[in-house]
Amino acid sequence: MKEVDYRVEQWSEDAWLAADKEHCQALAASDADPLFNSWLWTTLWWRVFGSNLDAELCVLAVYRKDILVGIAPFYCRREWRKGFLLTTTVQLVGMSWRNLEVQLTEYLDIVATEDDYPAVQKICIERIKEQYPYSELIIVSTRKSDVWMRVLKQQAVGRSSYVRVTDESVSRQADLADGFSAYLSKLKASARRSLVNLRRRLESHGKVEFVVIDAEEDALEALHELNSLHATRWGCIAFAGDRLEFHSKLVVAAMMQGILQMSRLVVGGRVVSVMYDIRLGTRQYNLQMGFDQRFDSKLSLGLLHLGFSIEKAAQDGVTIYDFLAGRGKNADYKRHLSQQSVELGSVQYIGGYMHSCLYRSYDAFRPAKDRLLRTIKTT
Repeated sequence: MKEVDYRVEQWSEDAWLAADKEHCQALAASDADPLFNSWLWTTLWWRVFGSNLDAELCVLAVYRKDILVGIAPFYCRREWRKGFLLTTTVQLVGMSWRNLEVQLTEYLDIVATEDDYPAVQKICIERIKEQYPYSELIIVSTRKSDVWMRVLKQQAVGRSSYVRVTDESVSRQADLADGFSAYLSKLKASARRSLVNLRRRLESHGKVEFVVIDAEEDALEALHELNSLHATRWGCIAFAGDRLEFHSKLVVAAMMQGILQMSRLVVGGRVVSVMYDIRLGTRQYNLQMGFDQRFDSKLSLGLLHLGFSIEKAAQDGVTIYDFLAGRGKNADYKRHLSQQSVELGSVQYIGGYMHSCLYRSYDAFRPAKDRLLRTIKTT
């Protein structure tokens, strides 16, 4: 298929917000993550966080003849880097690079049918470079960092542009394809003990109930319970301000669509843990949990609750339980509970001679700086 067969349109915000059906069809024909690249997640993210970012929306729709084969919701804004470097940044809706005030999104990418993905990707890059010259393009937390790196390097021209991968992380998943018992058999004894074998000790505190929430009002109440429980462990609530608004609206929408998997762990009539998951097809995402760490120092309520949640997911036919990226407070529990992993990275294309030179110099100096810091720590 020749590239001349493709054309690109820039949708207005209203057109994009009304394109639920078109987006879902394109997503179903792609290998993009079905939750974090969904119309529900991305449009809700934009509605909640877009105005505070003072950003300009740039939704690119790519057609092969008259068939929609790709959707790429970008936005553009001005940002300061390192407190002194003013830049124009273009990013995919769903993330604001290193901005902890917005909701984080994993597995970000453009949405394109598998056969058309390379062409759609190239067209989007060329359009962004043409529309926002001398800007930076960042694809944050993508599982295709190597693909973006390779294609953006092909677009780089001499020393007037520079491409780098940064903020690498690993998301982890439990393999439930063969059922819960088979999954447990793959774990080390210590992990099995934390997930299921300590249930008897938990029962010594009173009647244990794993309660799946099935009502909107109850789910919103559980979200606030999760916040309170999270604060007992971390000293702060999980969701506040715009992030609380985002998840409150997501919980309601997910409940209406039948994809919300929120549950409580109740012991002796008291809620001691809340789990916030979303399930799409045979994949379940663990978005957040909160539990009372003061309950019993010899138990991990979070792991016990995960055990109930994973068991229920396996019974319902879920094959992948996605813990996403990140570590626990005291241990990397996700690594101990998973059989699969996905490497994530943020790919940053920097346009313009001065900006490129500054980043290139910083990256060249960074290994020496890291070695110096390690030397200082060990002396």
